[in-house]
Amino acid sequence: MKMKKTILLLTATLLLHTAFAQSEKCATAKAWTLLKTKDANAQARMEQMEEFTKNYHAQNPVLNYKVNNTANASRSQRSVIMIPVVVHVIYHNEQLGVGANISDAQIHSQIDALNADFRLLNADSIPTSHPFWNYSADCMIQFCLAKQEPNGNPTNGIVRINSSVTSFSEQDFFDDVMKFTSTGGDDNWNPEHYLNFWTFRIDATSGMLGKSSFPSNLATNPELDGVICRFDAFGTTGPLRPANTLGRTMTHEVGHWFNLKHIWGDDDGATQNLACDLGECDGSDGVDDTPNQCERNYGCPSFPNNPYNDCGSDENGDMYMDYMDYTDDPCMVMFTFGQAERMQAALAGPRAEIRNSNGCQMSTGVADIYADKNIEVSPNPSSGNFNIRFKQGTGEMISKLSVSNSLGMTVANIELDNSDNYQLNLSNQPSGIYFLQAVEKGKTISKKLILN
Repeated sequence: MKMKKTILLLTATLLLHTAFAQSEKCATAKAWTLLKTKDANAQARMEQMEEFTKNYHAQNPVLNYKVNNTANASRSQRSVIMIPVVVHVIYHNEQLGVGANISDAQIHSQIDALNADFRLLNADSIPTSHPFWNYSADCMIQFCLAKQEPNGNPTNGIVRINSSVTSFSEQDFFDDVMKFTSTGGDDNWNPEHYLNFWTFRIDATSGMLGKSSFPSNLATNPELDGVICRFDAFGTTGPLRPANTLGRTMTHEVGHWFNLKHIWGDDDGATQNLACDLGECDGSDGVDDTPNQCERNYGCPSFPNNPYNDCGSDENGDMYMDYMDYTDDPCMVMFTFGQAERMQAALAGPRAEIRNSNGCQMSTGVADIYADKNIEVSPNPSSGNFNIRFKQGTGEMISKLSVSNSLGMTVANIELDNSDNYQLNLSNQPSGIYFLQAVEKGKTISKKLILN
């Protein structure tokens, strides 16, 4: 009889294992497990990051949220960190706003959702009477769509790529195919200065929603840094999946980008054993104020969920409403102070450089990265007359020039005749800095002009 019970228990466990495997939503943990099989130093880097995080917490103790209910009042004592975002929209022959070629409005809605969630401004946050309210934190992090490119050119923070790939496979998802121009995606912008997002269409058979890189791999694999997300789980408007309409897939994945782990600590790793059933509660998310949780939660549980679970929660059970669980968008509504401190540690460590990024600032001009190769201007400075000389062959590719002042206002539009030389007269303009702009092979080239 005992043998039969054991067999029944194992059978039930395997059935549950299959159910969980079919409904995995975030690929970050599995991708991390796969990385460790390929990179012998990945685990050591993660452990170094954990040690750094512990030291940061020791040197920057958070308020005692369990005793002091005014913890969020500390917001005024800390400055908000702005994170510039670039969204790489990968699509295949779709009109703007159709399918994977998502609209600007859908992209903006995702940035708005991130700002609400990370600043504890989401309208659906848990009520102040809830037992977990005292743990709900303003992370003091905001996001903007980049206003200038790495070379200083103005941008709206959106890059659209009409790819030869109709739909990416689940294997492509793990191989980061969409992150490279050479494989039908788009190369990331400098990951030390920008948070890169990629949206795309994935095969209909896949239930994967998103995946993120961890900060411990930024130095070794900068080309892979960023967050990927299927187009129908991105933002709060547009063609979205029913359970993913509030942009929380990206909130979850950006949490990983800031070094947050799944709230259940990934006891099951890539094999998806059920931690409580097997008595495995050794995994940890590295955060003290998230209750120890046996496994992921789905859907919208009722409070309390799994009180006094086998991994040691109290009467309040799982914090299933945390963004780092697997619940539906309407049911994940909070980060904790411990998670916010963990993010701040990442921003003091491997992601420190992004705090110095000027990506959220309006461009005051256009950098000379392309212009230095192809355009010469003399004299510069000038009292009014500038001689513009295009290097051999360049003039044949350019039919128009424009000149704008330092406020971005166009003061001249010039039709060219394929000549390699042109005389520009700005004597009718006030003294100051101007920007000469042209387009060569789809890239903006420019030169700064100084008018005395």
